[in-house]
Amino acid sequence: MTPHRRRSRVTGLLPALILALVTTPLLAPTTTAASASATKAGGADVIGHRGHPVGVTENTLASFRKALRAGADGVELDVRVTADGKLVVMHDDSLARTTTCSGTAVSDASLAWIQRSCRGRVGGERIPSLAAVAGWLRRAPGAVAVVEIKGGPWTAPRIRGLQRVLQQRRVLGRVTVLSGDAWLLRQVERAAPRLHTHALADSWAEVQGWRRDFPQLDGVNLHAADATRARVAALHRAGLTVLGRTTSSRADFRRLRAARVDGFVTDRIGLARRR
Repeated sequence: MTPHRRRSRVTGLLPALILALVTTPLLAPTTTAASASATKAGGADVIGHRGHPVGVTENTLASFRKALRAGADGVELDVRVTADGKLVVMHDDSLARTTTCSGTAVSDASLAWIQRSCRGRVGGERIPSLAAVAGWLRRAPGAVAVVEIKGGPWTAPRIRGLQRVLQQRRVLGRVTVLSGDAWLLRQVERAAPRLHTHALADSWAEVQGWRRDFPQLDGVNLHAADATRARVAALHRAGLTVLGRTTSSRADFRRLRAARVDGFVTDRIGLARRR
């Protein structure tokens, strides 16, 4: 997919993979997780939800590598702030579900403690920092990443730190930052304007609300049921990139492709790749 250019800022979207979440900086002729005109045969990019956690733990480097081997164009991942202000890749605030540690919250532990004391529950993997994932992404040409920021507190220095990590690994242009929290997205826009931001929408009315109230937004993630060719075309004309929210339904894959979204997130990469 080819990223949209940001209005009054850079906006290009993924001439290579849809996780525009990763490969090139969001500054140059970039590629991000969504795009108005896909350059691949299939149209929409396939993004692995938390990687491809089959036989491995979600949100780990093993899961991300497996997603690309399975045919994904990029990966979706979650990032939280640790007690010492570092950025760790983890969906839940509690470490209990996906790691060997129990009864501890990410927000109460340091990154060093988590990496020293906890391992992935499925395969004993090391818990990755955002920096480690960005380093991996740099070594995965064309791959993109969609990063959902969760928890907090996301202060301006921490948001700038996220942008700095991606810039230092030269993957800013291949990463899309995602949230359903309007206040948080506004903080991201103020503190780190080079980040490519997407809003999570639960309905078409909410998509319209985001467009009305948040003109700086770069794109939206919507449900397949809300995706039509006319709606997606209107969003593209407005300079927005469009991703489908997580789905495992073949019918949803068909609907999203027919609507010409830039990509979609899924737990079933193999099925999504079939025509």
